[in-house]
Amino acid sequence: MTKLLLYTPEINPRIKYIFNFVFGDLLELNFKVTDEKDAFLRFEGPVINYSPFPLSKGVWIQQRSFLTESGVRPVELLPGKWKDFPVLFYTGSAPDLPFDLFSASFYLISRFEEYLHFEPDIMGRFPAKESVAYKQGFLEIPVVDIWVSKLGQILKIRYPDLVIGKPEFTFMSSLDVDQAWAYLNKGMLRNLGGGLKFMLRTDLKDLQKRLGTLLKTRKDPFDTFTYLKEIHSEYDFRPVLFFQVGKYGRFDKNLPGKHPAMRKLINKVDAFAEIGIHPSFRSDQFNELEWELDVYKSIKGGLPEKSRQHYIRMRFPKTYRNLLKLGVREDYSMGYPEMPGFRAGTATPHNFYDLGEEIETKLKIFPFILMDTCLNEKMQLQPDQALSLIKEFINKVKKVGGTFIPLWHNSSLGEEGEWKGWRYVFEGMLAECTEIV
Repeated sequence: MTKLLLYTPEINPRIKYIFNFVFGDLLELNFKVTDEKDAFLRFEGPVINYSPFPLSKGVWIQQRSFLTESGVRPVELLPGKWKDFPVLFYTGSAPDLPFDLFSASFYLISRFEEYLHFEPDIMGRFPAKESVAYKQGFLEIPVVDIWVSKLGQILKIRYPDLVIGKPEFTFMSSLDVDQAWAYLNKGMLRNLGGGLKFMLRTDLKDLQKRLGTLLKTRKDPFDTFTYLKEIHSEYDFRPVLFFQVGKYGRFDKNLPGKHPAMRKLINKVDAFAEIGIHPSFRSDQFNELEWELDVYKSIKGGLPEKSRQHYIRMRFPKTYRNLLKLGVREDYSMGYPEMPGFRAGTATPHNFYDLGEEIETKLKIFPFILMDTCLNEKMQLQPDQALSLIKEFINKVKKVGGTFIPLWHNSSLGEEGEWKGWRYVFEGMLAECTEIV
């Protein structure tokens, strides 16, 4: 197989990381990196020169200083345009690429901007509107995947014998179980308190639902687990359900993981789904996260492989360092709760790069692209509109061979109240993801 040789004056952890992602994960190339200019010039085969200055051969990608630095400080992003696509770290009218693709990709994937000062939202999160992707108008585009695909086309034209791959489109159905039940198994005091609250609001419909559920004359609206089993079996998908097992609190309304009903449900769902943990609002405290993982282990007999933060509440690098320290190896929190789009600029899973330590870690990040509550509550879309938007994002991911991961909740599939008609959206999404690319 023809090998691609990459020349760069300095090989460091940042450069190794982004080269492995670009050439290994996305272009699936057989490649080697060298910092020896003479070896580069002698090489008889396809080559890329990633340095500040042109050489007598190869595709030249002009290097900015960003990847040769360490630590975190404000960076001049130099936005521009290339082939009608937005770019960062613009370098001008270079013959091959007019921007430093590797710096731009690393900046987005490492979430460099989230280490800098920003104004958090009321939940302490990094807001989508603070991101360069939103400000430059490319949040809804997997720009990193597109840039790399364009680079692959350039390489193929220059070196026709070079074998370039492309990742296949994949789909992962994922749901968060913030509350397994609306009314059942919550005990007399919580139900009396809830019923009194709705009586004071004169919300008689909710009171009727509550009483009907407790008297077992109607199904609990959040108990959609049989439906989830049947619909995923029909479409031959094995979903991932992230269960909250932490303590009850202001922002954590689920039953504690130690409750017998929760333990029974998790083991029942395990028959048709993968089970992940949904760390609580308070899990930013290491001891709280450790306690929740111990509860999970007491149910499942081992550590969870997958995790997604409740309310998508995470901070860099603390959240990911805590997960790594406790042995979790996959995180699914990379997305925005208030807007659909590509928070890290990519639809491709990638390892977390710790900028504080300047190392690539073993924690794999799986970006999610959109959330049911965002479409319904924040964007106020009707079911037809929501499905149309979801299909647009699915097609964007299919074009680059990425992984489409939506975020749903068991409670949004109960076909009641504001969620009436949203099973149609969910099923339409599953059907779309089974179609041949």
